[in-house]
Amino acid sequence: MYAADPNREPGYTLTPANWLDGEHWDDDPLPAKPEPTARPSPSAWNRSQANQDANAALIAHYAAEEAAENQSREGVLTC
Repeated sequence: MYAADPNREPGYTLTPANWLDGEHWDDDPLPAKPEPTARPSPSAWNRSQANQDANAALIAHYAAEEAAENQSREGVLTC
């Protein structure tokens, strides 16, 4: 019954020896897993894509600024 419990996390399954040594037959039943959430709506996906696009634009902007700053420093000698 323990191994077949749909609320059990497969990655955290006790071995038979640990289950017996720990007397886990006395444990309370595992809590029910939450129902899977619905897929995001297309408008949510569009907002997510818009956020990713905006982030990419910011990264490109700051990379261009940094490149320009580095070019302006190349001609300056510091001691």
